[in-house]
Amino acid sequence: MVPSLAMYSIVLWTPIAPCKFAEELRDLGVAVWEALATSEVLNICEHEEVDAVVVMPGLLSDGVKEVQKCFICFVLHQTATPAEVLWELTNRKSQSTSIQ
Repeated sequence: MVPSLAMYSIVLWTPIAPCKFAEELRDLGVAVWEALATSEVLNICEHEEVDAVVVMPGLLSDGVKEVQKCFICFVLHQTATPAEVLWELTNRKSQSTSIQ
């Protein structure tokens, strides 16, 4: 179940589910949908309010390129942490809502 009061919501594209990384993101207050395939990612993004798609390391494929055309997408490196993902989400959101 996805928390309704989360500050950010993401689709975590992962090769296995459940994923420990997803649980760590939830502990930081991020609503996380886990997806195993391109079709799942696209379906969730079309039906839910999602701030970004976060791609776990090693999932670079044509499907990732397709998703990147339509949605904000972060491709993680091997040593990425949930705190870094939260920082990226915060930085991205503050850029899009800042007034100059």
